[in-house]
Amino acid sequence: MTSGTVNGYAKPSKVDTDPKPYPRAAHEKIAADLAFELGLPLSPVVLHRWPGAPPQGNQPFVAISLIPFLNVHKWQHIVAVPAIAPQMKKELTPVASALVPFDTWVDNGDRANEGNLIVSKDGTDLSKPLRVAYIDYSNSMLLRVAWPVIYGYST
Repeated sequence: MTSGTVNGYAKPSKVDTDPKPYPRAAHEKIAADLAFELGLPLSPVVLHRWPGAPPQGNQPFVAISLIPFLNVHKWQHIVAVPAIAPQMKKELTPVASALVPFDTWVDNGDRANEGNLIVSKDGTDLSKPLRVAYIDYSNSMLLRVAWPVIYGYST
């Protein structure tokens, strides 16, 4: 989604019709807030309720993850370019290593998806650091295991 010069990812777009739904938008927000407190590079997230019909889908309650820098590329596009992927992997190693315990702690099931890491590098000045942001924590925090119990659903 876009608002002026600010871009973000709004999700989920559809209401969870599972008989035991769980709060995907809340998972995004909680993970982003925890990461902020720990100094980890997750995109900032706000919770939002569409005032009318959502622009896409049917979910009125969404998490909006900020795209925190310009010239953003999903990691899947970087690894597809053999000329730049090795150098970016070297630069990414310390940050990715810090995210492993965090992802384990919040039980993030989506890290294997190379679309859930966004990066940016100033192509004119290679001495500038790689900018990194991890996204998509909706399938975290015990996913469907604990939510039915917490919200009083029988299993």
